[in-house]
Amino acid sequence: MSYLVHRMAAASLEPVHSLAEREQPDRWRPLYRGLLAFLTLAIPLALPAVFLHLLQTQPYTGIQLNPFDRVLRVEAGSPGAAAGLRPGDQLQSENDYPVSSLLTQARPGERFDVVVLRAGEQMPLTLWPTVTPPAQWWVIGWPLISALIYWATALRLLLSIRPLNHNVRRFALFAYLSAALLIVGRLASSHPFVTIIP
Repeated sequence: MSYLVHRMAAASLEPVHSLAEREQPDRWRPLYRGLLAFLTLAIPLALPAVFLHLLQTQPYTGIQLNPFDRVLRVEAGSPGAAAGLRPGDQLQSENDYPVSSLLTQARPGERFDVVVLRAGEQMPLTLWPTVTPPAQWWVIGWPLISALIYWATALRLLLSIRPLNHNVRRFALFAYLSAALLIVGRLASSHPFVTIIP
């Protein structure tokens, strides 16, 4: 009889214990809420600011290079065409650094000297990069559009799912951080944090 009473008492306490565990507050919930609130507001404000900054600082030359700095294409009317570059030219820098990397550090309106190897002869040419023309804005904007999609997906989840649970908050935070990394990566690709120019 005592064994039966003990089992009944234990069974009656189990639901209470489980309910108490479920009602315990999540200690990470304030952190999640703070980060989500900050990123919800910060990302849509950062996107147009970053886009406008890149439009003003991203150099446009109108040339397409392969990984070995050989010219594959020159846009008509571009700074590359005005400098006299042609498809098939091999570009070299004075300090032997990759020309494609050096071009990312150029600025619109600044002189950029390059050595061209054409038909076995070397000739110096000068490029004058300009700001990106409207026809090429998509080159700057597509990573930012991807970031906007991540942000919108997370915001839709936060607004449509009720009640919010830990998994929803975690997924939304992951999507927000992915959007933030795309923005930072886009800035880093055009403005390297560590310069390679001595």
